[in-house]
Amino acid sequence: MLWRARSLVVDTGIHAKQWTLQQGIDYGIAPDEVERYVVYPGQACAYMIGQLKIVELREKVRRSWATSFRSRPSTTTGSCGRSSDNCS
Repeated sequence: MLWRARSLVVDTGIHAKQWTLQQGIDYGIAPDEVERYVVYPGQACAYMIGQLKIVELREKVRRSWATSFRSRPSTTTGSCGRSSDNCS
């Protein structure tokens, strides 16, 4: 998480504060990563927003599945995805 936070700071610093490549490297990011942030403005921020959205959607589905599966009878499935007595 610390690395992700640093990448957000460096990406923002380069484009909003006109940091140099060296300032990004000095902040603790590898030179090739800093160069990527120079070439793709907002890349670190977009990645983080996407990651947060995926986590949000995953949690939403998990909650909806949990309520819908509670009302159904529990069945055991085998490795084939069907009830264990139907797997061959």
